[in-house]
Amino acid sequence: MKKLTVAALAVTTLLSGSAFAHEAGEFFMRAGSATVRPTEGAGGTLGSLGGFSVTNNTQLGLTFTYMATDNIGVELLAATPFRHKIGTRATGDIATVHHLPPTLMAQWYFG
Repeated sequence: MKKLTVAALAVTTLLSGSAFAHEAGEFFMRAGSATVRPTEGAGGTLGSLGGFSVTNNTQLGLTFTYMATDNIGVELLAATPFRHKIGTRATGDIATVHHLPPTLMAQWYFG
């Protein structure tokens, strides 16, 4: 009985790939984490204030995808607002920045 269960599970796993194929005209949504990792740099302009720093931030991200064809999707990324602290080593935190970067992408799905 155990061998039969394992075999059935293996066959189901192999065949389920075609069940998740996307077709033209479909809409779907995904949820996960979205991270913004700014690249900071002062270019030597801060002098004695020392290095410049900006914190990273991770938030809830949602994507909404429309399949234009069987292989090409248009995806909109939406997320809860990101918050970054900006500062220098000498002065500590200077400012806090909040931003919400909506992103529109084109994706190619192989298959």
